[in-house]
Amino acid sequence: MGFKVFVQVGRAVLIAKGPETGKLGVVVEIVSEKSVLIDGPTNGASRQVISVSHLTLLPIVLPKFPRGARSGTVAKKWANADVENKFEKTRHARQMVVRGKRSGLSDFQRFVVARLKKQRSVEVRKVIGKIRKE
Repeated sequence: MGFKVFVQVGRAVLIAKGPETGKLGVVVEIVSEKSVLIDGPTNGASRQVISVSHLTLLPIVLPKFPRGARSGTVAKKWANADVENKFEKTRHARQMVVRGKRSGLSDFQRFVVARLKKQRSVEVRKVIGKIRKE
């Protein structure tokens, strides 16, 4: 099967590039093949036309979302669909948390993490070696 997530009105998106990186929004209108109008009602992502290449499409779709909806309508649909709680359960949200933790590590903490990864790798190889011998 090809793609599972499509650009569509009502699709939740994560801004991946630009000054508002990391903010959530929803596709309000498809402007062209390569750009969409988004609005982020609760987290400060401004209503703007943005390139699809600067967005990460999320598996969350707001049901019965009207095309070209105003900001008030977007906020109501956003709250009813409970988008932020659904987003926290996605892979993208978990990766953002991990990246945030890792970016705050000191040099020594990064060294400790590397050593622990190496130890885990050795243990995994031991188990795989035992399984292959059997």
